[in-house]
Amino acid sequence: MPTYVNHTLHRKINIFEQDDFYIENDPKLLPEIEIDIEIAVHKANSHKVIINYPGSGGHIDGYNNKYLTLAEHMQNKIGSVVRMWNKNIPGVNYSQLLRENLKTVIEYVISNSYKICGSNQPTIYLMGFSDGAGAIPTVAHLYPEVEKILLLAPSFGAGWKEIHKGLKQYKNDLYVVIGSNDKIVGTKNGQIFKDIAESSRLNLLEVIPNCDHQFKGKDNGKILSKAPFWAFDNDNTFPSPDGGLELYE
Repeated sequence: MPTYVNHTLHRKINIFEQDDFYIENDPKLLPEIEIDIEIAVHKANSHKVIINYPGSGGHIDGYNNKYLTLAEHMQNKIGSVVRMWNKNIPGVNYSQLLRENLKTVIEYVISNSYKICGSNQPTIYLMGFSDGAGAIPTVAHLYPEVEKILLLAPSFGAGWKEIHKGLKQYKNDLYVVIGSNDKIVGTKNGQIFKDIAESSRLNLLEVIPNCDHQFKGKDNGKILSKAPFWAFDNDNTFPSPDGGLELYE
């Protein structure tokens, strides 16, 4: 039996970045479109809500249902979980879309927090992978409800300038996890994100040995499953795979 409810959110966005010719010359010429954002809401009687943002093209359930499995586990142990897609839309600036989608989901959670977690004053935790992770610091500082962020193999797909600006302004807890063999974004990205967030209250980085960008392998999958419990529930056994969920072989 499902432990979650599906919703579709809507947001109107301008498809060009703010420095585009059209904005500079005549804002009325901006093409505006409405985008649909599909989410899955796992409710719990807790003031905490975790929002999970996958990588580019990432399915809401994740490969081998890893995000669904993990969400149900977090729902039982930590609090409410909201999962979202990460879809590309032809003709829409992808960096802008990454940021706007996440803002839409955060604002939905804040507006509907009592229904989602039983509190009108939610504590929000953000976690994401790759491009989804990189989008998080571009907006986290805008919402005082966001207390902690977990960046898994973060990339700069959401825009270097926006990420740099957001990390500089972010003042709450930052957790970064990246594999030592990450050839997609590069292991050094973990340190780069950590170093920029100089104003964060807590700033931790874990580099996982023998781990690639996708956290492939049984042990790395277990480590991945424990990352949110390290960041959001003070699991000091991380990054040991012991006790982790088998997300995939």
